[in-house]
Amino acid sequence: MSYKKLDWYKMKNRPLLSVVMPVHNPRQYLSPCLDSVLQQTFRDFELIAIDDASTDDSLSILKQYASLDKRLQVMHNEKSLGAACTRNRGLYAARGEYIIFLDADDYFELDYFENMIAKISSTKADVAICPILLRDERDGTESFIPKNISQITEIVGKSVCPDKFVKRLFYGMPYAPFNKLVRREMLIEKRIEFQDLNNSNDVYFGVITIAEANTVVCLPKPYVHYRYNTGTQISTKRYKKAMCICYAFQKIREELIARGLWGKFSCMYYDLSVLAIYSVLKKAYEPQILLDYVQGEGKVQLGFNNLCRYEFSSARLYGLYKILIYGRYAILGNRRDIFSCILMAFKWGDLLGIYWLLGHYIMLTMRGLKKYLKV
Repeated sequence: MSYKKLDWYKMKNRPLLSVVMPVHNPRQYLSPCLDSVLQQTFRDFELIAIDDASTDDSLSILKQYASLDKRLQVMHNEKSLGAACTRNRGLYAARGEYIIFLDADDYFELDYFENMIAKISSTKADVAICPILLRDERDGTESFIPKNISQITEIVGKSVCPDKFVKRLFYGMPYAPFNKLVRREMLIEKRIEFQDLNNSNDVYFGVITIAEANTVVCLPKPYVHYRYNTGTQISTKRYKKAMCICYAFQKIREELIARGLWGKFSCMYYDLSVLAIYSVLKKAYEPQILLDYVQGEGKVQLGFNNLCRYEFSSARLYGLYKILIYGRYAILGNRRDIFSCILMAFKWGDLLGIYWLLGHYIMLTMRGLKKYLKV
């Protein structure tokens, strides 16, 4: 870390790091979260905690902590604004050179800030990113994201250009902001903020932040313990309002084009959008509404008209696209289509794609036969 820079920020009475934390009814997890932040080994930060009209005693807990630590600034929304607007309010109130957005029901390794600041300062990167540990609150088990550490081994500790390592930076890592420490000036200059949606409001932020960065550095250790199945996350209910994932990727496409980044990241866009929409569709409360949109007006707004295999990185993802656009049995309706996908998978050495397509083909064929025999 550049200590000259650190001294300059102290002289200006500005912290080197701003930590923004939206808070909405996380009472059970709030104290452990605040403890893991305020006890960080790196001390030169401000914590901007914004209570989003909580109905529990979260605001009282925040005020109690603030009375003991001057680095904690408490803000309050009189009415609930949601995760996106609350984070944006914190973004424009922040004063640090770097910024990170954390969730109030997670907890963090105590050397998180120290290591992220040291690496982003020494490499002069725009963004530092690290893996995370997913903690299931139902049984306390944790899983590593990305699932395979080899996905990021090639870029660990290096300052890399996002368009040169698209799969390493965009695939397998979460969209969420809590594992990304960003140079705040870049967000302001590039006009990057959170999209005001009921859910999936961090997808646009995560993708565009990485795409706009000149360089990104990746750390090998997971410093974030992300709790799920808590019922308290400010940006949950993804499956009740499933259309939000489409709106997120629609905005990503518009911005990639407007910012002159489409040529570098179009394949990434098609891969991630199809995979995300398909994943949400499987669990959506009203899947037909989402499917009607994707197969109707969404085809134009999402840029899904008449795509070919070459616009995807794998035959599997192209197969998912065909299923989304033309229906579950579309790939079976034209035998030449599925076999062309399989041939392309062979050509590109996409063994996973071959396996998935053949498995999907067999599964749907058996279902079709079963349905036919019952008739």
